[in-house]
Amino acid sequence: MDVEEFLISAESRLYAADVNLMEVLWRSFIVERAAWAQSCYSFETIVEAGCGNGTNLFNLYLRLGLNSIAGCDLSPNVVKFLRRVAQDLSLNALFEAGDYCEMDIWRRMAPASKNWAVLSVHAIEQTENLTADWFKNLVALQNPPVLGMHFEPLHWGDDDPFAVDCNRYAELNGYNKNFLNAVRDAETAGTVKIIRAEKRVLGHSAYNPTSVIMWIPA
Repeated sequence: MDVEEFLISAESRLYAADVNLMEVLWRSFIVERAAWAQSCYSFETIVEAGCGNGTNLFNLYLRLGLNSIAGCDLSPNVVKFLRRVAQDLSLNALFEAGDYCEMDIWRRMAPASKNWAVLSVHAIEQTENLTADWFKNLVALQNPPVLGMHFEPLHWGDDDPFAVDCNRYAELNGYNKNFLNAVRDAETAGTVKIIRAEKRVLGHSAYNPTSVIMWIPA
């Protein structure tokens, strides 16, 4: 049986690979990094911005032994589907329809008495602009997150040829390009402290590779 290959990237290099295998590696990569974060900054709940079909949340719920999960998405139909899945599987889960840029959705989703972490996976890339105030408002919640974990196509400002191609790809698709600067601005303002940063680790879409940025409230 022939394997259909696609262009992917790893550590800023391009490869032809089986896209199904790459998807497995990419999902495992997210779990591994989240497990590291949990071992350093204990949390019982993950709340995901732009959770989509819930794959990441369900993976992390099972693999990390979480007590609960929560997520928001702009699509009411997606939220309806996720609520049904959680009910059918008897999962302790909360799903809300809304925009993760707005703090009201976080007030509704943030657990009242549990250590929890913020998660985003190729979601913030979809918003035109996100500023340091987003972090400031998250940290100012009555029960703020202990950690933020973002698996996003970050733009590091380097002039490596691959970085230039990734930057152009983001421009052509209208993707967010300021998120890394927003995190750094929040750190400069004393709102958060960056605890982990990894540049263009894996890309199952070649020119939209996943980088990692993690932070804790300062």
